[in-house]
Amino acid sequence: MQTIHEYQGFGLILREVTQVLNLFGAENQVLINETGFGDNKVRGLIEYLKDFNLASTKRELTKLGEEIKKSDKRLVEDFSKWLCVYHWSAREHNPVLFYLVNCAGNAASKNGFQEAFKLWASANDIQTNYKKRYVESLISKTFNALTDTEAFEKLRLISISNDRIERPEPYGVHPLLLAYILYDNRRGRQSITITELLEEAGNIGKFFGYSANSLDNRLNDLANLGLVKRVQVANLNMVELPFNGSPLALVEKYYAEN
Repeated sequence: MQTIHEYQGFGLILREVTQVLNLFGAENQVLINETGFGDNKVRGLIEYLKDFNLASTKRELTKLGEEIKKSDKRLVEDFSKWLCVYHWSAREHNPVLFYLVNCAGNAASKNGFQEAFKLWASANDIQTNYKKRYVESLISKTFNALTDTEAFEKLRLISISNDRIERPEPYGVHPLLLAYILYDNRRGRQSITITELLEEAGNIGKFFGYSANSLDNRLNDLANLGLVKRVQVANLNMVELPFNGSPLALVEKYYAEN
């Protein structure tokens, strides 16, 4: 059974995450001395880095983490923030965020979210019964990060008003970000249907909350860059995936050009 990540009880403060990112690889005592954080906080911030797919172990950054550290070490660019949120939304990293973007729909009640999430989690082998309020804490951490002006609020992954959680048009979605997520979800496929893009958990339609029209416009952006090809096969609207490089190469291309 999957357990949720508690981050040592600490909420997300992005500037603190970047402090640890830029000292990553040093011994814990060096991190503590250089940042002024306690041992528990350092461990909690490393958990965030792992769930953002920026770190693989306590001592190693991922290739994505190395690229972001080199190109945007303070995580100020929308592109970098989107990469963090995307990887944080993986079910094995943050099931609350996974449920929010893939299962909750385009409008949900904030007051009813906790109960709805627990029902979904119980049906999907995710532990919700803890001695401490870990589920409530992760929900709070997630919503606070997504609506914090110093973290991810600008991206407009969600908006909250009058107890309603809604999926507005997201902000700052660069075509190369779309391509990164699309090809990160490729799983060996040479093509994918529009319906799959709209309905597949973690792919660009679900993650960004796109309507069919919005998705169509964004696919045209990718087609103009030669990163997808639109084709009609029988009654299916297909998207061919001609790019043969790694998803990371798309990230490197963005930072090289911007």
